[in-house]
Amino acid sequence: MERKGIHMDAVAFICALKACGCVGAIEKGRELHMKISEQGLLKDNALLGTALLGMYIKCGDMDKARQVLDELFVRDVVVWSALIAGYAQVAQGDKALDCFDQMQYEGVSGNAVTFMAVLKACGVLGAIQKGEQIHDKIMELGLLQQSLALGNALADMYIKCGQVRKARQVLEDLPLRDEISWNILIAGYIEQGQDHKALNCLKQMEIEGLAPDPATFTCVLKACGSLGAVEQGKQIHDEIIRQGLLEKDVVLGTSLMDMYVKCGLFDRAQEVIEHLQGRDIISWSSLLAGYADSGDGENALNCFNEMQCRGLIPDAAAFSCMLNACAYSGLVKEAQALFTIMKTKFDIDPELRHYVSLIDLFGHFGHLDKATEVIQKLPDAELAAAWASLLALCQVWGNLNIGRWAFEHSIQKKE
Repeated sequence: MERKGIHMDAVAFICALKACGCVGAIEKGRELHMKISEQGLLKDNALLGTALLGMYIKCGDMDKARQVLDELFVRDVVVWSALIAGYAQVAQGDKALDCFDQMQYEGVSGNAVTFMAVLKACGVLGAIQKGEQIHDKIMELGLLQQSLALGNALADMYIKCGQVRKARQVLEDLPLRDEISWNILIAGYIEQGQDHKALNCLKQMEIEGLAPDPATFTCVLKACGSLGAVEQGKQIHDEIIRQGLLEKDVVLGTSLMDMYVKCGLFDRAQEVIEHLQGRDIISWSSLLAGYADSGDGENALNCFNEMQCRGLIPDAAAFSCMLNACAYSGLVKEAQALFTIMKTKFDIDPELRHYVSLIDLFGHFGHLDKATEVIQKLPDAELAAAWASLLALCQVWGNLNIGRWAFEHSIQKKE
């Protein structure tokens, strides 16, 4: 437009700002902001101000978004709600609540959108008392019966504050519930370790005629894994296949595989991973961790090699699983080889957890000299605890020479 000499009006600026926000083009957005200011368009155009503020929020510049709001002549509930939601989205809950308080001070009444953003901020902060005050205000205005999304946001706030019982009461008082409502509650029960109640919610959800979605299945599979409820897990697996979800959702597939791993059905877990369309390092690492926890180092090694044959490059987490598997199974040579290729083949710098696994392996199988060599490669900050651990292992194996040396180094580091 500008190249052709066409003057941009407020509508054109609004469209351009929305486009900048969608693609994160903050530099172009700043240019538009400058031109808007030069033309003095912000003074009496609330829609343009909202669009400008929204652009900065989407581009992640909350300070500039707040500056825009402060410069507006008209600050209505839409503008305030957008800024509060922006702060809540980037986990700056304290600033979101400050905005809400200032909005009220200026005499602007909140609506359902405002309260949803404020409740999210309360959840981020764990601010249960403020959340309860907002709950009272929502009830006073009669908004809960009009907005299912607001009811879900209220329940989610209570879940994040650890109040599952109150969340359940909120949802039971709603005239209608949807899949999101039940997913919030199911996830809350699992977070609190109440896996049986999570599975009961699945039954109640189906009684109400609501079909579980991938998010529901992902949560309840976690509950099945924690409880060892493999039969119910298999039923959920059948339903996932019936709906054709497994090929579309890697996260769901990984959750299904993880459930079988936790229930000790590694063959079924392997079958699941074979059918995943987008199987990634996370899926394979979950299987590796299962083998490691069960002390099956041989199968862990087979899985590790198969993963690489499929073109996947192991990361630090995968190597941690493998070293643990070798430690449980006493595979000393294999662990040494893995530790070496981390850096030489995959350019992964060993972390403390990798050193600890190797020291633990060498120590428990009497290779105290090798454990000592590993300790000497550790950063200084970690040495005191490592020498103390080696000293304890020397007592187990009755190795006085290395034990005396470990004791001397332990004392030196403390000094």
